Amino acid sequence: TLRLVTGDPTTLRRVVEPRLAEFTKTWRFHGMETLEEGARLEYRVQLRKKSTPEELLALVRAVGAAQLSDATLD
Repeated sequence: TLRLVTGDPTTLRRVVEPRLAEFTKTWRFHGMETLEEGARLEYRVQLRKKSTPEELLALVRAVGAAQLSDATLD
């Protein structure tokens, strides 16, 4: 599960989602939880065989830098 914390979920989704296919075999938006500091977006992802969790997190942090507060993958 990829979890992203942001103060601007709409913009973050708009910039991150088109890029998820670069490192994932499949992905889908699983939901959004409202937090004090904004929102946590959850995605179910299946990484490509040659992709690492670190690569996916680096991509998300790079493209979503302006909106992203935290990113985790477990």
